[in-house]
Amino acid sequence: MGVRILIVEHQESDLREITARLNGNGHELVIARDMRSGFEAARRQRPRLILCALVPPSDGTQLLLKLRVDAGFDDIPVVAVTRFGDERQSLLNVGFSGVIGKPITDAFLSEVESFLR
Repeated sequence: MGVRILIVEHQESDLREITARLNGNGHELVIARDMRSGFEAARRQRPRLILCALVPPSDGTQLLLKLRVDAGFDDIPVVAVTRFGDERQSLLNVGFSGVIGKPITDAFLSEVESFLR
């Protein structure tokens, strides 16, 4: 059975690619286009996983920090989905549960599933 996944992404082409990879796997996808709506969706929907872009207005780093301050979000993996692969270690140091690189590849679904185990 699928789980609820929040996707915070403003780039239409990236959002289409991400949802295409996740659709059909039984997951409930919740879409937000910016950090503010992502935070509200996280509070309202209580996803099991959050995938977020780093470039404003998505601004995954700010979303991560805001979620970690809010009680009850410590156990939810927040994964950066980014083109900035060279920043992987600094993203992990700031508190992301993981980093998935763009462009989205065939490995995307297995990478996402690894955070749901």
